[in-house]
Amino acid sequence: MSETIVRPDNIVVVDGVGLTVDCSGLDPAISVIQWDGAAGHIEYVNPPNASEFKANTPIDDFEPYQKYVDAWHAAKQEQEDTLAENRRQAEQRQAEWRLKNG
Repeated sequence: MSETIVRPDNIVVVDGVGLTVDCSGLDPAISVIQWDGAAGHIEYVNPPNASEFKANTPIDDFEPYQKYVDAWHAAKQEQEDTLAENRRQAEQRQAEWRLKNG
């Protein structure tokens, strides 16, 4: 499973699927966190006029960032639940229309 957290955009991507997740709890110096399931790295915000460039930092523990992926899973479930409810309502309206209009 690959996971990416894009702090400035409040986006978490899990296996290529991006959803909005509140990332405001992350250090504002962090731009992106990449994780491939075993290892990853943190990319930092490097403003164009900065006097020093902060290089990516390798990480071998994703646990401090897991809550953002957990929030992604909750958002994904909410999205799926909403879609299922919308489908159910559409099917109900369609069935009612057929009964009414033959």
